[in-house]
Amino acid sequence: MGKGHAFVSYAHEDLPRVQPLVEHLTAKGVAVFWDDDLEPGSVWRDRLHDMLMSASCTIVVWTVNSVGSHFVWDEADRARRFGTLVPVKLDAAVEAPLGFGQLQYVDLTGSDDARRTGLESLVRRVRRLVEQGHASPEGDPPVLDDGWVLTDSRRAVKQISDLTGRARTIAELLASTNDIEAARDFKGALDEVGKTYRIVHSAIEDFTKPALTAGPLDGEPYSTMASSLVATIREGRGHCDQIAVHYARVGGLRDAIRRVAPQLLHEADETFGRLSTADGDLFAQLVEIGLVLQGASRVIINLLLGGQQQAARERVVSGYMTLQPLQNDLDAALQQLLEIEALVGYARPQAET
Repeated sequence: MGKGHAFVSYAHEDLPRVQPLVEHLTAKGVAVFWDDDLEPGSVWRDRLHDMLMSASCTIVVWTVNSVGSHFVWDEADRARRFGTLVPVKLDAAVEAPLGFGQLQYVDLTGSDDARRTGLESLVRRVRRLVEQGHASPEGDPPVLDDGWVLTDSRRAVKQISDLTGRARTIAELLASTNDIEAARDFKGALDEVGKTYRIVHSAIEDFTKPALTAGPLDGEPYSTMASSLVATIREGRGHCDQIAVHYARVGGLRDAIRRVAPQLLHEADETFGRLSTADGDLFAQLVEIGLVLQGASRVIINLLLGGQQQAARERVVSGYMTLQPLQNDLDAALQQLLEIEALVGYARPQAET
């Protein structure tokens, strides 16, 4: 079926009314699947599931019959979560069910001219989604307002911040010794933490910023994020093995602490030992937000391709509100890091935060 296909969800009582719609889309070169395409003897439920899961978009036909169909609701709800739902209204008196009303539907209930205009709009929306290929993978898409995503990320920031906060005493010690090499190692270790803070902070800002400006939502930033955000974060974050290198270097930070303040060595070993093994949990939990933002960006692109400009903007604004507490945590953690670095005379310029 070419790059992708549209799945048509409708009530069977409406088959005579839906068939001309399918034929019109097909005549315009759009690949369409609906259950009338099933061959005799097909295991229809499995086949329908496969075609729904692999669809680039789902056209839901709202009528007095379909608004009462649980099958139509289920199929439409899945597409709504992925941003690939294209609603069509065939009965003027019908209101979209709760949860679907915020989406702009194609109205085919008016005059002949109005219906022609509606069909043109439908073809444009569906074609854009189909041309991008398979847009709805198995499973649920990442959802920004899932509580665990934000909770895990904020918990990771707090734990990392608590660990770096314990290093303040070491920074004060280094300031009093004027040990340049040890101070450089100290700053280098903390800089790996700062890299992770900054790349996640930047990813969240890149996701939310376009919706805070006037005018149509620009899809280009989301296209970039949808394809490469996780890779960008993983490449730009700090690496805990480098923390271990900075801390344990012969003649470096750990040796300076053992020489000048041996009573701090045990706590320093615990603090930097924990930070140097955080790749698998604390850093990973924080970087996990990239997976969610990349998936959410794909949903935004789908909505924009499907002509749902307002719904796309609302998704981003909702994401902004959801992510604001994490942004605040990152701001506070970065400020703490700057203050600790400043104690040893190696503060990062404020503008870089």
